Amino acid sequence: MPAPVLLITARDEQRPLDAYLDEILLAEGYNLCEHVDARDGLAAADLVGRALVIVSAGGAAALDLQLLVDYLEVGGRAIIVQPPRQWGPTFGLTPRSVTYSTVRDGYLQISGEHPWVADLPALDLQCPGEAHVYETESAELLAVIAGQLSMATGFPAVTLAQVGEGAAVVFTYDITQCIVALHQGRIANASNGSDPDANRDGKFTGDDLFEGMREYHLRHVPQADVHQDLLVRAIRGLTAEGLPLPRLWHFPHSAPGLLLVDGDGDSMIWEDLEWTVETCERYGAHFSFFLMDAQIAEFDPAAVREVRERGHAFGPHPWAVFQPTPEEWRAEIERITGDFERAFGFRGRTLRAHSCIFPGYDETPSRAATASSRGT
Repeated sequence: MPAPVLLITARDEQRPLDAYLDEILLAEGYNLCEHVDARDGLAAADLVGRALVIVSAGGAAALDLQLLVDYLEVGGRAIIVQPPRQWGPTFGLTPRSVTYSTVRDGYLQISGEHPWVADLPALDLQCPGEAHVYETESAELLAVIAGQLSMATGFPAVTLAQVGEGAAVVFTYDITQCIVALHQGRIANASNGSDPDANRDGKFTGDDLFEGMREYHLRHVPQADVHQDLLVRAIRGLTAEGLPLPRLWHFPHSAPGLLLVDGDGDSMIWEDLEWTVETCERYGAHFSFFLMDAQIAEFDPAAVREVRERGHAFGPHPWAVFQPTPEEWRAEIERITGDFERAFGFRGRTLRAHSCIFPGYDETPSRAATASSRGT
């Protein structure tokens, strides 16, 4: 029996993050999903029996539209992310001509009156990247493009359209790249991107990645999560009439949130650590400590082991220079991780970068994962 959800992607140079849509679905609890690459070739039989087909922007660029239409016309359900413009009329969308056919780094406004999205926690969101501009007279609007915050247009951002006996939700923007940008920032602003140190503060820190993306009036909105919830609402709406899709939830006992507590080791002495441990334990909390060279050299391994046995965690706190190359950063992570292991007999599972130094785009977590996988 096939998985109820079929995800079709196709990563290329223009869409290096295309396959990340699978990670978004997993984060939202949809794990009964078969992930295929459109370039490997698909047949009509691959779509038969699916409760839902999700097509990424890259997948749409590599997919035969008629294959999808045939599936929809007999009652299929699909979510399509930023399809080629020539697909628009199939879903009730008329592409604009050359002028004003694309909105770059705009906003969207959710149609709060639509029952699928009526109770989302925020109706205005940033939309980093490019959204295609269409007109429509037949598709239902779940969200519309806004050129400026709270100034909605009539141009659709997310639509619902009937195709034969089936239905499709179309995102006119690449929600995958949008979510990654809101979580992680722009690839171009990484230290090895086209605009390193974008805020010109003389160091490679996480805020460089978000330069030009900060909307003061949305500073309290977890925008990436709301975009993800918009995707979830589309999934739930399209599948509501059939059997509900199983969905795992990562917050135990229906808890509404989760707090991860950690701290730098800058100038920390053992008495500081003990105070923090005692304070956290009064509230049933655990703390993660990240140690620099001084603490690695001075802290008693037996005392560290005792704190770990009480449920707290330790990791290294590397520092190279304000503008390290990825190679220099890799060498520093390897050095301090090795010193940490020799001192305490284990390798930390995580690290904290000093001053949040962040060379490259994803080099820090990938280097940390490589280093920690070598220990216990």
